[in-house]
Amino acid sequence: MVNSDTPSVPSRHDRARQLIEQAVDAERNGDLETADQLLAGAQRTEPQAVKDVLHEYKDDLAARSHLWHYATPISTEPATDFDITLTVNETVRHVRVDARTTLLDALRDRLHLTGTKRGCDLGQCGACTVLMNGRRINACLALAVMAHNKSITTIEGLGKNGELCPMQRAFIEHDAFQCGYCTPGQIVSAVGLIIERRAGTDASIRENMSGNICRCGAYTNIISAIREVVGRAT
Repeated sequence: MVNSDTPSVPSRHDRARQLIEQAVDAERNGDLETADQLLAGAQRTEPQAVKDVLHEYKDDLAARSHLWHYATPISTEPATDFDITLTVNETVRHVRVDARTTLLDALRDRLHLTGTKRGCDLGQCGACTVLMNGRRINACLALAVMAHNKSITTIEGLGKNGELCPMQRAFIEHDAFQCGYCTPGQIVSAVGLIIERRAGTDASIRENMSGNICRCGAYTNIISAIREVVGRAT
């Protein structure tokens, strides 16, 4: 038979509540050390009960955020997904990507700009060449997060109002492609070459276009197309 005069044993929840109330009072009185000691001691013995009760006090604690970290410990896991903003072909685009996503994958798979081709995935063939802030880069070697808040130009962005750009027209006029797979990267790289002022002589064009491989061997016609555009600009 239970003696009704026997005091009931406080539950874990009740003990946690008592400690938290004492800690909150200590904090209000400016005694942060005592508040921390009370919560730390309770954490060691009743961690889940402490967390449950702290959530009841969340509106009061969140404003000061001193004790709230006991209920919501800071995660030590690194972020894996990022929201990035790209200005692609003069249009602002927002996309969420995994930290490991390459710019090439973001352009092709997320933004559906498939003009930029996937070749070697090693930065050796140049098929994936795009312009980042006016400079040539291999999109297969650049992480998408590296392009955050930067301006990207792909082959789709060179022409305006449905018209081909001068370099595109010159490639057609000089028959500077055969199978056409490397052509987008060749054209973007050629435009970047002129922006970088590296199209002085045929030798300099060959040297500075050497990162773009044409397996069909249309190099002579490619150089002729670039020389024509350079000549029009001078």
